[in-house]
Amino acid sequence: MLPPDRGPHELYSLQILRGLAAVAVMLVHLPVFIEAKLGLTGFLPATLVGAAGVDVFFVISGFIMVYASGALFGASDAPLTFLVRRIVRIVPLYWTISGLMLGYILWARADFAQADLSWSAIWTSFLFIPYPRPSGQLLPLLNVGWTLNYEMFFYLVFAATLPLRRSAAVFAVASFFLALAVIGRVATGPEWVGFITDPIILEFCFGMIIALACVGGTPVPRWGALTLIVASCAAFLASNQWGGRPSWRVLEWGVPAAMLVAGSLWFARGTTAGLVRGAFTRLGDASYSLYLLHTPVMLAAPRIILRFVDPASAPWLCILAMVAAPIAVALAVHALFERPVTRWLQGMIGRRNGKAPRDATAMQSPRLRV
Repeated sequence: MLPPDRGPHELYSLQILRGLAAVAVMLVHLPVFIEAKLGLTGFLPATLVGAAGVDVFFVISGFIMVYASGALFGASDAPLTFLVRRIVRIVPLYWTISGLMLGYILWARADFAQADLSWSAIWTSFLFIPYPRPSGQLLPLLNVGWTLNYEMFFYLVFAATLPLRRSAAVFAVASFFLALAVIGRVATGPEWVGFITDPIILEFCFGMIIALACVGGTPVPRWGALTLIVASCAAFLASNQWGGRPSWRVLEWGVPAAMLVAGSLWFARGTTAGLVRGAFTRLGDASYSLYLLHTPVMLAAPRIILRFVDPASAPWLCILAMVAAPIAVALAVHALFERPVTRWLQGMIGRRNGKAPRDATAMQSPRLRV
């Protein structure tokens, strides 16, 4: 599969998919909040398949790490350089939101037992270590952060392979993750072992393989890309109909997610810019903020909504406000905090090293927020 048109805007399609994936995850949680906080029951159907937005994120992550790190492969100092950049990109916003949540809990003097928290669960949350809460759930302080534990694990493994050639690095990561997935199916151990050996880690490998195909330049006709997109959407709809089976997630959602990413990359080639694409691209730029912030915002938004709107008389207006609030906050946080802080930290790293990043074009492209 060839990449889209070369240039700073070549990954518009992935940015749009990021935005749609974040919205899909938000819609999974939306019915819970409008029922619990607004008393609106039965207005929205259960959309469990929206959780497949996480699988799309994982495939995209695997793709971008391979595609955008071309200049790092084969370099002895690449692992440290890569990890520092990942920390700069992921940690500031996640730690800020988690810290605010912890501050609120301490200020409100909430009962840790009632909140299903412990100090061990809290500090491991900040270090991206999967650790069980008192209830046994492997969820960090910010619940949606469980996906970042997988991301950081993937980054560590990927960084270790960067001194190799690109294809060898992909083969090494894929082989290691496949071995872990097999071990996890036949062996027992602590909760964290089951976490890191979950087959969902193979979804990063799907993205890495797609990236290799892009770099290799194997052509795919436009109709073939459209077939992949249609087939992936049909698979997601079928999964939603039969309710989904978490034990088969890597096949039921991971494979269609890979098809969707691959198809979108080729199908978007040569498309012209427009208002709709621009809006969805902006949403994709803020997808990380939206993913992390949507549950805290939907928890707080009803207090404001109920002051101005009666859910009984205008239920759909309340629902629309619950959808718009996280998106608006995410766009603002991305513009005012996430983007400037990331650029500032990247600039500090560049000045400290006395040189620009090896893959400066990819890392700084306005449409490749990796």
